[in-house]
Amino acid sequence: MVFFARENMVMTILAGLIALCVYAPFHPGVCFAESETSVSEDETFTLPENGVLWPRDGNLAGKELTWSEALEFLNDLNLKKFGGCEGWRLPSREELTDVLAYLDSGNASDEDISPEQDDYWSSSEDPLENGYADVVSMEDGSVDSSEKTEINYVWPVCGR
Repeated sequence: MVFFARENMVMTILAGLIALCVYAPFHPGVCFAESETSVSEDETFTLPENGVLWPRDGNLAGKELTWSEALEFLNDLNLKKFGGCEGWRLPSREELTDVLAYLDSGNASDEDISPEQDDYWSSSEDPLENGYADVVSMEDGSVDSSEKTEINYVWPVCGR
Protein backbone atom coordinates (compact mmCIF):
# COMPACT_ATOMS: atom_id res chain seq x y z
CA MET A 1 0.00 0.00 0.00
CA VAL A 2 1.37 3.44 -0.94
CA PHE A 3 0.14 6.79 0.38
CA PHE A 4 0.71 10.18 -1.25
CA ALA A 5 -0.29 13.29 0.69
CA ARG A 6 -0.60 16.86 -0.58
CA GLU A 7 -2.54 19.55 1.25
CA ASN A 8 -6.16 18.30 1.53
CA MET A 9 -5.78 15.22 -0.67
CA VAL A 10 -4.68 11.69 0.06
CA MET A 11 -4.24 9.18 -2.74
CA THR A 12 -4.14 5.51 -1.86
CA ILE A 13 -3.00 2.99 -4.43
CA LEU A 14 -3.91 -0.64 -3.90
CA ALA A 15 -3.45 -3.53 -6.31
CA GLY A 16 -6.33 -3.34 -8.77
CA LEU A 17 -8.04 -0.41 -7.05
CA ILE A 18 -7.32 3.30 -7.25
CA ALA A 19 -9.08 5.59 -4.79
CA LEU A 20 -8.84 9.34 -4.56
CA CYS A 21 -10.15 10.67 -1.28
CA VAL A 22 -10.71 14.38 -0.75
CA TYR A 23 -10.90 15.61 2.81
CA ALA A 24 -12.92 18.80 3.09
CA PRO A 25 -14.69 20.37 6.06
CA PHE A 26 -18.16 19.53 4.72
CA HIS A 27 -17.33 16.24 2.98
CA PRO A 28 -14.83 14.35 5.11
CA GLY A 29 -13.51 11.27 3.41
CA VAL A 30 -15.41 11.57 0.10
CA CYS A 31 -13.87 8.91 -2.13
CA PHE A 32 -14.13 8.08 -5.79
CA ALA A 33 -12.91 4.59 -6.67
CA GLU A 34 -12.37 2.93 -10.01
CA SER A 35 -12.03 -0.82 -10.09
CA GLU A 36 -9.78 -2.32 -12.73
CA THR A 37 -12.00 -5.37 -13.23
CA SER A 38 -11.50 -6.79 -16.69
CA VAL A 39 -14.40 -7.04 -19.09
CA SER A 40 -15.12 -10.42 -20.59
CA GLU A 41 -15.12 -10.19 -24.37
CA ASP A 42 -17.25 -13.33 -24.40
CA GLU A 43 -20.27 -11.54 -22.96
CA THR A 44 -19.89 -7.92 -24.15
CA PHE A 45 -18.80 -5.80 -27.10
CA THR A 46 -18.04 -2.12 -27.60
CA LEU A 47 -19.64 -0.04 -30.32
CA PRO A 48 -16.72 1.59 -32.20
CA GLU A 49 -18.50 4.92 -32.81
CA ASN A 50 -19.13 5.82 -29.18
CA GLY A 51 -17.30 3.33 -26.95
CA VAL A 52 -20.48 2.21 -25.19
CA LEU A 53 -20.40 -1.35 -23.81
CA TRP A 54 -23.23 -3.71 -24.84
CA PRO A 55 -24.01 -7.30 -23.84
CA ARG A 56 -23.74 -9.63 -26.85
CA ASP A 57 -27.04 -11.17 -25.78
CA GLY A 58 -29.78 -8.77 -26.83
CA ASN A 59 -32.19 -10.52 -24.47
CA LEU A 60 -30.07 -10.81 -21.36
CA ALA A 61 -33.16 -10.76 -19.12
CA GLY A 62 -34.58 -13.76 -21.01
CA LYS A 63 -37.98 -12.13 -21.46
CA GLU A 64 -39.76 -8.84 -22.05
CA LEU A 65 -40.13 -6.54 -19.04
CA THR A 66 -42.18 -3.54 -17.96
CA TRP A 67 -40.29 -0.26 -17.46
CA SER A 68 -40.05 -0.75 -13.66
CA GLU A 69 -38.95 -4.38 -14.08
CA ALA A 70 -36.30 -3.18 -16.56
CA LEU A 71 -34.95 -0.73 -13.97
CA GLU A 72 -34.82 -3.53 -11.35
CA PHE A 73 -32.97 -5.73 -13.87
CA LEU A 74 -30.41 -2.96 -14.47
CA ASN A 75 -29.93 -2.57 -10.73
CA ASP A 76 -29.22 -6.31 -10.46
CA LEU A 77 -26.67 -6.13 -13.31
CA ASN A 78 -24.92 -3.27 -11.52
CA LEU A 79 -24.85 -5.12 -8.20
CA LYS A 80 -23.35 -8.16 -9.95
CA LYS A 81 -20.93 -5.92 -11.92
CA PHE A 82 -21.87 -7.81 -15.06
CA GLY A 83 -19.10 -7.62 -17.65
CA GLY A 84 -16.92 -5.78 -15.13
CA CYS A 85 -19.19 -2.71 -15.28
CA GLU A 86 -21.43 -1.21 -12.63
CA GLY A 87 -23.03 1.59 -14.64
CA TRP A 88 -25.60 -0.34 -16.69
CA ARG A 89 -28.53 1.76 -17.89
CA LEU A 90 -31.19 1.88 -20.57
CA PRO A 91 -29.79 3.14 -23.89
CA SER A 92 -31.07 6.29 -25.55
CA ARG A 93 -33.10 6.09 -28.77
CA GLU A 94 -29.99 7.16 -30.64
CA GLU A 95 -27.81 4.46 -29.06
CA LEU A 96 -30.34 1.78 -30.04
CA THR A 97 -30.54 3.02 -33.63
CA ASP A 98 -26.72 3.28 -33.71
CA VAL A 99 -26.27 -0.34 -32.68
CA LEU A 100 -28.86 -1.44 -35.25
CA ALA A 101 -27.03 0.51 -37.97
CA TYR A 102 -23.75 -1.08 -36.85
CA LEU A 103 -25.23 -4.58 -37.06
CA ASP A 104 -26.87 -3.85 -40.44
CA SER A 105 -23.68 -2.32 -41.92
CA GLY A 106 -21.89 -5.63 -42.19
CA ASN A 107 -18.99 -4.19 -40.17
CA ALA A 108 -19.96 -6.26 -37.15
CA SER A 109 -17.59 -9.19 -37.33
CA ASP A 110 -19.21 -10.65 -34.23
CA GLU A 111 -21.78 -13.13 -35.46
CA ASP A 112 -22.88 -13.87 -31.90
CA ILE A 113 -24.48 -10.46 -31.23
CA SER A 114 -28.15 -11.34 -31.05
CA PRO A 115 -30.95 -8.81 -30.58
CA GLU A 116 -34.60 -9.84 -30.76
CA GLN A 117 -36.47 -8.57 -33.82
CA ASP A 118 -38.87 -6.58 -31.69
CA ASP A 119 -39.19 -3.40 -29.58
CA TYR A 120 -36.61 -2.38 -26.95
CA TRP A 121 -37.00 0.13 -24.11
CA SER A 122 -35.00 3.31 -24.46
CA SER A 123 -34.17 5.79 -21.70
CA SER A 124 -36.12 8.46 -23.59
CA GLU A 125 -39.30 9.22 -21.67
CA ASP A 126 -42.18 10.86 -23.49
CA PRO A 127 -42.23 14.54 -22.42
CA LEU A 128 -45.86 14.98 -23.47
CA GLU A 129 -47.40 11.87 -21.94
CA ASN A 130 -46.59 10.88 -18.37
CA GLY A 131 -46.04 7.13 -17.99
CA TYR A 132 -44.72 6.59 -21.53
CA ALA A 133 -41.24 5.97 -22.90
CA ASP A 134 -39.84 5.48 -26.38
CA VAL A 135 -39.13 2.04 -27.77
CA VAL A 136 -37.01 1.21 -30.80
CA SER A 137 -37.73 -1.68 -33.16
CA MET A 138 -34.67 -3.83 -33.85
CA GLU A 139 -36.40 -5.00 -37.02
CA ASP A 140 -36.49 -1.66 -38.83
CA GLY A 141 -35.21 1.05 -36.44
CA SER A 142 -38.58 2.73 -36.08
CA VAL A 143 -39.29 4.62 -32.86
CA ASP A 144 -42.63 4.52 -31.08
CA SER A 145 -44.00 5.39 -27.65
CA SER A 146 -45.01 2.66 -25.22
CA GLU A 147 -46.84 2.80 -21.92
CA LYS A 148 -44.41 1.88 -19.12
CA THR A 149 -46.74 -0.88 -17.91
CA GLU A 150 -46.38 -2.68 -21.27
CA ILE A 151 -43.61 -5.21 -21.79
CA ASN A 152 -40.64 -4.76 -24.14
CA TYR A 153 -37.12 -6.11 -24.39
CA VAL A 154 -34.18 -4.57 -22.54
CA TRP A 155 -30.70 -4.27 -24.09
CA PRO A 156 -28.68 -2.39 -21.47
CA VAL A 157 -25.57 -0.30 -22.12
CA CYS A 158 -22.71 0.75 -19.88
CA GLY A 159 -20.60 3.85 -20.29
CA ARG A 160 -20.70 7.52 -21.25
